[in-house]
Amino acid sequence: MTISRYQSCPLCGQEAIFNFTYKPDGKRFHCPHCTEFWIDESSEAHLENMLKDTRDEFKQKLSLRAKKSRPDRLWVIRKPRADEAHGDGRRVARRMLIAEWVDLS
Repeated sequence: MTISRYQSCPLCGQEAIFNFTYKPDGKRFHCPHCTEFWIDESSEAHLENMLKDTRDEFKQKLSLRAKKSRPDRLWVIRKPRADEAHGDGRRVARRMLIAEWVDLS
C-alpha cells in the first residue's frame, strides 16, 4: 500500500502530494501547478542549496518542463551516474543534477 504525503513542491513551492519510490529512491510528486515529476533526495537538496536568484530561475525552468508531462512520460530530476558526472580531475562533478524525460510506456 502506498501512503501519500504532503510537502511544498520543490519546484514551485505550492502544497503537493508525493509518494516515496524505491529502486530508484526518490519522490514522485503530483503538484497542482507543476503536474507530475520525480526527484531524488540529492537533487532536491542541491536545489535548496543554490543561491537564491539561481535557485529561483532554475526551479522555474524545471517547473515549466514538468508541466509538459503526459501519461506516457515523466519528468525526472536526478543526480548524475558516475559516467555522467564528467569530473574536473579533482573528483568534483561538473554536473550536479540531470533533468530528463523518461518514457513510461
